Amino acid sequence: MTTPADTVPKTIIKIFPETIDSFSRNPADLPTPSDSPNVYKRFWKWLWFPLLLLSVPAFLLGQPEAGIACLALGVLAGVLALMPAKRRVEPRAELDAFFDEDGLHLPAEVASRVDRFIPYAEMTRILTLDLPAQAGKTVVWWRQYQIHTRRPVENPHVEINTLRSLDSVVSVLNRLKRLPATRHIDIPAPTEMAPPAGAKSGKEMRLR
Repeated sequence: MTTPADTVPKTIIKIFPETIDSFSRNPADLPTPSDSPNVYKRFWKWLWFPLLLLSVPAFLLGQPEAGIACLALGVLAGVLALMPAKRRVEPRAELDAFFDEDGLHLPAEVASRVDRFIPYAEMTRILTLDLPAQAGKTVVWWRQYQIHTRRPVENPHVEINTLRSLDSVVSVLNRLKRLPATRHIDIPAPTEMAPPAGAKSGKEMRLR
């Protein structure tokens, strides 16, 4: 027989991580972003434009073969230039990890490095950091959860990195604080870091 308690929706607090690992003293390095495109890459990115422009005078001067060749090369160069942009807008491969009333649930992909379930009773602190990863002048902002535990294992703590916005991380922390099982866990506000020196504007990567 189903009781009213059985019909109450279970609390699910998703965190949408991209990388998960365990650590003992210091978390692993953040994933490094791709560097800014160099002059060579920028040349190929815009090569389609002059080729299309050259096709116009070729047709006007009565040289259809040259015009068709420039037009075809321009279209081909445009398609090749759009391919990296298409990859950037495709959905990212986020892992299925979430908190519920009992603890943290991690996906099967990380089972070889981290336990798939960590109850709140084993957690002591949940730190969150707003961290930049830099390559040249390109900066990507990661939000990192550091789940500190008292588990008697070699790497007792868990590092979770996500590209979700800082606002979404604050929302996760606020929901965690309201759970009865987390009252003993220290959950401070996120620690925000300054952009690296010499980086392109410290813009955040808020893709969702």
